[in-house]
Amino acid sequence: MPIIDLSHKITAELPLYPGTPDIEVRGIKTVEKDGYAEGKLSFTSHIGTHLDAPAHMIKEGATLDSFSIERFVGTALVISTDNTPLIESEAIIQAIDLYGKPDWIILRTGWSQKWGTAEYFCDFPILSPSATEQLIKLKISGIAIDASSFDPVNGSSFYNHLHLLGAEILLGENFTNLGHLPTNQLISLSVLPLFWDNADGAPARAVAQW
Repeated sequence: MPIIDLSHKITAELPLYPGTPDIEVRGIKTVEKDGYAEGKLSFTSHIGTHLDAPAHMIKEGATLDSFSIERFVGTALVISTDNTPLIESEAIIQAIDLYGKPDWIILRTGWSQKWGTAEYFCDFPILSPSATEQLIKLKISGIAIDASSFDPVNGSSFYNHLHLLGAEILLGENFTNLGHLPTNQLISLSVLPLFWDNADGAPARAVAQW
């Protein structure tokens, strides 16, 4: 049974969305000096592979820690939208008609190939309004993408975030290794965010298997 890690490792050099404070990852205790090793991690809630909660954009919206653990695991359908700057609803409808409705949808745009370059945060594929409305009608648990956001980096309306999060659909961003996943069947997905109080978002370890 193949098991694929869909997450970026958190390091001090992790590429960051424009405006995000730097990450700190360093050792503060060593076995040689202190008899044990311990590190210090300091970062904001939307770095690397992470989940957005409704509270990220919705006033008094649900936080990640308020969801049951079942919301973070389930079936997933990978939809390939390679080289498509605007993801339309037809691709989603066709895939579900063929393979069934999943708990999660994973959008494989191919954009993760630009990870680590300045291009990664510019002009990445996004959902069309009709695709967003289709996803809301499906009442799925979440949707993940191999790009940095569901809305343009230079936009101001945050249409997709507001509508999807308003429908309590969790959003996974900065996924990777999607090229290893099949697109012709439902697979199993776990997207487990760090567990802290009032989390508007959190880095997550995402793993797929089939």
